[in-house]
Amino acid sequence: MIPMLENGLENIHGFETEYVKLLYYDIPANHIGKYKSHSYPRLCTILKGEKKITVDHKKYTYDKSQSLMLPSHSNVLMEISKPTKALVFELNTQLIDQVIKKSEITIDGISTEKANELILNNHKYNIGEDLEKLMEFGIEKRHKDKFLIDIYAQKLVYNLLNISSASKCLIKGKDNPVMIAADIMKNNLKENITLKDISQKTNMSESNFSQHFKKEMGMSPQKYLNNLKLEESLDLLQHDTVTEVSFELGYDSPSHFIRIFKEKYKTTPKQYQLKGLPLKS
Repeated sequence: MIPMLENGLENIHGFETEYVKLLYYDIPANHIGKYKSHSYPRLCTILKGEKKITVDHKKYTYDKSQSLMLPSHSNVLMEISKPTKALVFELNTQLIDQVIKKSEITIDGISTEKANELILNNHKYNIGEDLEKLMEFGIEKRHKDKFLIDIYAQKLVYNLLNISSASKCLIKGKDNPVMIAADIMKNNLKENITLKDISQKTNMSESNFSQHFKKEMGMSPQKYLNNLKLEESLDLLQHDTVTEVSFELGYDSPSHFIRIFKEKYKTTPKQYQLKGLPLKS
């Protein structure tokens, strides 16, 4: 059986901003694995080496001079013949909507059919400069640079929306209830929103919403929300006390916050503040 990439290499070095999630891969030679893009489109880039992948029965090969525009809900088979390092940008709905709104790009004429060409030449399509900056900030993983990452992510999406095949990937599934739910969570981390509230906003029962969400995102909505809050806590702990952060993010008590923080990051919030070191997701 071919292993799923999420069970091994993915998310080891995850880093998330308001608009984009960055996933770093360090893949050994002669590796074969599967992964899924879930509810958000991804732009996949190569830092070193090359990837051979199969998407919807079509085979593609790309290296550091190219990028792969992967639609949401894609099932991918990846074959790596030599050591490869890659950086993937998961572009959320809020980012795409903001760029469309601010730039006044018209998407009515964009077909939602599958894009025929997923491989993009970084220099031909004027996205090379954007990617270089995103790679620079993403690899450093400094929380103070998150707003810079989001600025370049907006510029990148603007350029992608002006590429026919890429724009089809970006707008596919924009009205998916799971994507809507994920955005609601990200925009209401300090509002103590419940899963019942979210399911009502997506016009689904709580049980159906939970099942649908887990199927598409690979985890329960509660775990997804917990992960978002913990990521947010890393920023808040730069200037607030542990107690302040715990109540700001809606935890029942500081001890509850400390316990789940330690479960995820293998250190306490206070130790994180004292060390001042970036943590791996």
